[in-house]
Amino acid sequence: MREEVKKSLRELRRALANFIGKSNVFFSKGYLNSDGKKALVRLIKMAAKASPELKIKLVRAYKKGDEVTVLRVVTSVMEELNGGD
Repeated sequence: MREEVKKSLRELRRALANFIGKSNVFFSKGYLNSDGKKALVRLIKMAAKASPELKIKLVRAYKKGDEVTVLRVVTSVMEELNGGD
């Protein structure tokens, strides 16, 4: 079980980094576009496996949908995961 959690955390870190790296594709006019929403939903599902707190943070960012909030939350979640090692 523990190894499964570690694997999901690694996958989540990788997905968060990809989301940040491709952020110009996921936003238009300062808000999530349809591709961004799909990508963020995938991140939320991955976060649900890793930690309910992370999932809640990402869901709140999804609901707001603006670029600044989403990127700030995604970055903070990534830093939290990296700091937790």
